[in-house]
Amino acid sequence: GDKKKRTGHRRGKRDTGVKLRRKITNAINDESYYLAEQLILSHYNRLKSTDQPAAFETLYNGASDLLKAGQGNEGGSLATTLVKEYSESKTTPSTQLVDGLQTLFALFQKDCVKPRLEFMKEAIKWTA
Repeated sequence: GDKKKRTGHRRGKRDTGVKLRRKITNAINDESYYLAEQLILSHYNRLKSTDQPAAFETLYNGASDLLKAGQGNEGGSLATTLVKEYSESKTTPSTQLVDGLQTLFALFQKDCVKPRLEFMKEAIKWTA
């Protein structure tokens, strides 16, 4: 019985992640962009201390999804937070990470000047 209980606990954690991703997707589909941003940040903060790569991936994917939905403010905020977190965690810039930032930059709509500029300033600061 004990073994079953532990397996159930692990499954429960994974289910929580799946449910959260579904909530985020639903929020974006429902055009509740601020809610999506808050859910992503909350998930990021929970993961940050235990699984930094997964936490960074959460921010990256969230920024990407919101920018693809044309939400430069919310997506830009998450993208900028991602770069600031790279800096604060002393993550070394790599080709892969810089390519990811270039991909995010390309997703900003051209009229989204302020969030795009803020993102670029942080990216330049981090890679300098």
